[in-house]
Amino acid sequence: MTSIERREAEEIDQKEIWLKDLQRAKDCEEDGDVEGMLAIWKHMAAEKCGMAMIKLGIFYRDNGDIKAAKEWFLNATLANFADDRSMGWYFLGLLYANGPETDGEMALRYFEKAAAQGAAEAWAELGHCYMNGIGSEKDLDKAAECFERGADAGDMAFNVFLVWKGMEDLPDVAEKN
Repeated sequence: MTSIERREAEEIDQKEIWLKDLQRAKDCEEDGDVEGMLAIWKHMAAEKCGMAMIKLGIFYRDNGDIKAAKEWFLNATLANFADDRSMGWYFLGLLYANGPETDGEMALRYFEKAAAQGAAEAWAELGHCYMNGIGSEKDLDKAAECFERGADAGDMAFNVFLVWKGMEDLPDVAEKN
């Protein structure tokens, strides 16, 4: 077994362990054991599990602790796996786009980082930013490009954009999809 194959096998093993831990945390949540759920997520986060960091960020965001949410989302950008890192940037973008401390330029920057790292959802958010002039000048061509790239990556927001903009206004883009 090569070193690359060994690392890939270790990553698969680690992900399987974390999936079991995530299920245990979900069971705690369903049983009303919030402290147990948080303890599992924090243990996983200490092991550099980005998904646990993101879940902690969402928990703190939803419970009004924006500072803790930012810290957990930022920590996720340093997680072991690329998907977790890109989602950390994505959730930071959402926090700045929709949170109590709205900052369109920061949201745009974080969505750009997330999209560059493969988060299909981030392309839709970038499209929304450009479509509405959030953090940038309003630019429908750039918005269409972002929605299209998101659609290519598996996100369906491009179809919503076509309905909003109108098919006749985007004939060359609409014909591609």
